[in-house]
Amino acid sequence: MKSKLVIAGILILAIAVVAAYFLFFSNQPGAGNYTVSCNAQSIPCTGNNDCSVSSMSSFCSPGAPNLLKCVNASYYCGIDGFCKGSDCTVQ
Repeated sequence: MKSKLVIAGILILAIAVVAAYFLFFSNQPGAGNYTVSCNAQSIPCTGNNDCSVSSMSSFCSPGAPNLLKCVNASYYCGIDGFCKGSDCTVQ
């Protein structure tokens, strides 16, 4: 009986740690990827060239894409067909 409670406690703790990671850290700059958007819509792509800053800016004209302002930002075409940004480690 005691071992089942220990296993259940460990499982609950593991779930809590994973949930906390996704809630608090996965959307932070440098901790994950985000979908680049503009004019209230995501920017579609068929390859990484579609996600260059100039291509995304052209798609958003008039307006500008929501790019992170940092030294190491990079942009690529995600598997869902929309431009993504990542690797923003210096703000």
